Amino acid sequence: MFIVVESGSTKADWMVVSDGVKMAYNTKGFNPYFHNKEDILLELHDHLELDLIKDKVEQLFFYGAGCSSPQLNLIIEKGLWPFYKSKDIRQS
Repeated sequence: MFIVVESGSTKADWMVVSDGVKMAYNTKGFNPYFHNKEDILLELHDHLELDLIKDKVEQLFFYGAGCSSPQLNLIIEKGLWPFYKSKDIRQS
């Protein structure tokens, strides 16, 4: 199972792909200029559908506004990493 996230500052579109089946979800957007690790974790825990599948996710691809440097990417990664544990998280 993998997830592709396209995130702006106000909303994020999540596409979950498992065995060729696609499921779409939406959350608040995550921009490292305006959001921190705690903001991200709180939002993820508010979405039961993402919480129920988090242990099955093998890869997560995050494409987000404000993710323009390693330091800014790290802010997002620190918010995603605890939720998805040691999964492969890639950003752009």
